[in-house]
Amino acid sequence: MAEFHFKVRELTLTKMDIQKKHPKADENTSTLNNEQIKELILKIVSMPETQLRKYVFLLNNDELKVIAGYIPYNYFQSDGLRIPLDNLFYVIEKRLDNKPYLLIILYSEWQKCYDNKECNGCMLKFLKRIEEKYHDQYTWFRYLYKALEAENLLLYLAGEIQKQVFAENSNFEWAYTGLGFEVNNKLYYDLESLYYCLCRKEEYIRCENLLSIVTRYYIYDTVLKSFFANFFEKFSVTELVRTYYSRFQKVLLFIKGRTGEPDSKKWKDFFNYSDISDESIEKFIDWINFKDISDAFGNDERSIFWRKYKFRKIEKMTESQALVMYFRYHFVVEFLGKANGPLYIYEDKKQIRREVLANSRNLNNTKFRKKLLHSHYFERIIHSGDWEYKTDSFLKENNIAHKLEER
Repeated sequence: MAEFHFKVRELTLTKMDIQKKHPKADENTSTLNNEQIKELILKIVSMPETQLRKYVFLLNNDELKVIAGYIPYNYFQSDGLRIPLDNLFYVIEKRLDNKPYLLIILYSEWQKCYDNKECNGCMLKFLKRIEEKYHDQYTWFRYLYKALEAENLLLYLAGEIQKQVFAENSNFEWAYTGLGFEVNNKLYYDLESLYYCLCRKEEYIRCENLLSIVTRYYIYDTVLKSFFANFFEKFSVTELVRTYYSRFQKVLLFIKGRTGEPDSKKWKDFFNYSDISDESIEKFIDWINFKDISDAFGNDERSIFWRKYKFRKIEKMTESQALVMYFRYHFVVEFLGKANGPLYIYEDKKQIRREVLANSRNLNNTKFRKKLLHSHYFERIIHSGDWEYKTDSFLKENNIAHKLEER
């Protein structure tokens, strides 16, 4: 089959074109009830070829449309019946010459139930038989044909869409309809979901409904992990926290709802045995910490200062209104609120953690401050004068922390 190239703007036979050319294709309603449809389907699939050759021309429009619409679903087979599709495809093929809208009904319904493997196998054979006549008539025919031949149907179509998005600097829907397919069906939604696990950075930025797409991944951990890996590969932490990328905040919060907090059982269950890189996970942790610091301090000078740094994790003590920020081998305690008090830097050793933090989560602000004042801290810095410079210098001189841009 010859290679086919087209520009997305040069569409042929959109849905509107099809409806103009084959108005009966949109009249896919039937006067037959379910029992009558079942009787018709069973009669045809059990009919010998010699009898079927004659019978096929006795079928009326209503019956033909029912058959074309039934094929992709083959729902009677789920009743324990064996319903081979060969005779049904034969009926459509023999009546296409004077009923071309049957092909449109078949193609339209297939997009709503594209993952029926038995149907796909028969559909490919069917398309091969009618290829010479219809290959150049419908844009979608060429892509459907190749997709059914491919090892993975969705991956093939996602790849073709990506080529057109790149060539035309367009978006998913524009390129998808450019292949001749219809929107708002199972194929569209599943392909859109997969596409954003593979796309480029520019396409994430252009996508206006990324959150609604990602929420579809919720029950499919493997797909959500694929999205996570691709998304975090494309962006730096500093890009993610810029105002320009604020539309991503809800997406990332949704993912955090699925992963839980760093080091939690939920977190480990999500990331264990995944192909997600350590670098991508680290970016996500950096983003979580950046957000937690912003939420805790608001937009004051401490928030601006601490958001520059990379932390292992952050813990808020509600009762004492304290924030514990963990570096690799040290941790810092800051107090929230107006009477914030000094900051304390500690070596993260077991005995010091026990001294400072054990049984402290239920202490009120006054008692916890008093406890820290008499603790074995590494450094204590008061928030006055050039405290930012002092703190930054101390962290740097003791090789305690690294800044986000130093990753």
